[in-house]
Amino acid sequence: MTLYLNIAGLTMNIQISVRRMPVSLGIKKVINETCNDLSSKINDIQTIEVYLEDINGPHKGGLDKRCHLKVRGKNNFSVDVVEVKRDLYSAIDKAFSRLIQVIKRKLSGKTFNSVGLLGNTGAVSKGEFI
Repeated sequence: MTLYLNIAGLTMNIQISVRRMPVSLGIKKVINETCNDLSSKINDIQTIEVYLEDINGPHKGGLDKRCHLKVRGKNNFSVDVVEVKRDLYSAIDKAFSRLIQVIKRKLSGKTFNSVGLLGNTGAVSKGEFI
């Protein structure tokens, strides 16, 4: 499923892929609204890919609902976030919360990896975010 949002003349591509489970209109609405909110605050985002998966299949319980977000934008801006929870709404909510944290960190000009401080990426335009 691919959605194209046109906000104030800017077009953003939202792709939603689902594996091994049905997705309700409510889930699609939450994803659409959250992506819309993100793109209205950060104009450098061009594509958001949302991958939803029931890792163990529809008949097994446990910690098995995965939400993987891939955000791509101008100037090689790229962020990937993966979250696994018991239910899909929690996985989506936590993944987008973590995505916002990473983007805030990039906006502040400091990013970290397992080695340490990477420095100013300059990938996202400076501005107020949330």
